[in-house]
Amino acid sequence: MSYGEAPVKRRITKLLAVLAGSFVVCVVLLSAWFWFLTSLPLPDNMVAMAVVPAGVILPDNAPDVWKQTVEANRPLPSVLGFARSKAADDKVVPFAVKAFSLADIVQDISAWKLSAEAELSVSSRQSPWKVFGTPWRRLVWLTIWPKKLLNSQSDSLPEVLSGAYSKNIWHVNVNGGDLSLLGSVTSSNAMPLTPALSQNLANFTAANGFQIKFPEKGSLGWEAKAGQLDLIVQPEPPIDDLTYLGLAQGYDLFDKRNSLLQDQTAFQILAPLTGLSATSSIFQTKQFTFHFPLSMAFDTKNNSVRSLACPGQPVALFDNASSKNICSWIDICFFIPRQMIITRQNNGVNFCVE
Repeated sequence: MSYGEAPVKRRITKLLAVLAGSFVVCVVLLSAWFWFLTSLPLPDNMVAMAVVPAGVILPDNAPDVWKQTVEANRPLPSVLGFARSKAADDKVVPFAVKAFSLADIVQDISAWKLSAEAELSVSSRQSPWKVFGTPWRRLVWLTIWPKKLLNSQSDSLPEVLSGAYSKNIWHVNVNGGDLSLLGSVTSSNAMPLTPALSQNLANFTAANGFQIKFPEKGSLGWEAKAGQLDLIVQPEPPIDDLTYLGLAQGYDLFDKRNSLLQDQTAFQILAPLTGLSATSSIFQTKQFTFHFPLSMAFDTKNNSVRSLACPGQPVALFDNASSKNICSWIDICFFIPRQMIITRQNNGVNFCVE
């Protein structure tokens, strides 16, 4: 044996094994570098972001940049979302984070590329491991920044809402103290009153000729009709003093006195009835309705709300007309739900859409 030589076939087999092992090691090292050491460029002023698994089927009316990115990133997951552009109009535009492809090698050799319909500034860079977890994720993870979305600094809005989205249900974990503000509702187009909502209602009604101090507890309902919006307020407990007497404006329970301004413009002064006391029937009223003219037309053909399989205790329900109105404010809807139900469940909140 000391004078012999190994067969040629055996040497080739060893060489192929070494090459195969080296190739596997290189692939593992390259994959580890790509997944742990590269960085995803995330835009500044994001208002919504979704981390979606590979092969997710998007609706036909989804933004083109999303559909193109999901297809190009396969078999990797994708980051899709909306952000405010750098332009003066501060418009909300869709964006996506695209993985490196050979087609981009001439222009840019970075591992990940930010794609959008307008110029966006990059505010942070995070590794794929931190954003996606594993490459084989199966759930959609949705994050929304309410204050940025509504361009508001209101203390009543949370900074961020984040949670898993599956089978048309978005589950968000919230602080226990915030859940105590969510009362129960049983009808469509209804939500519980909170101090912040009562203040917003007062501002809205003041702009429409009603000076009203709304209760901080109870429920608010609404119904859109042709040319009219009805607001239904149910105090909890029912009115028991003069503090919220403004709710009775629509019930003609005021002394009226005509007067003139200095320029002889006529106006009418409303005052509480003399001698009105807490024993009056108005204080036993459980529901107050206000009618506001609307310049926008609502589709009233489909105003029925079917029950969704939404786990938890309902705290707000919105029909199709309300969903259209919400979408007109946030301007990121590429589809309008037929209905949306918000429920409270354990330590979180569910948003169920159809």
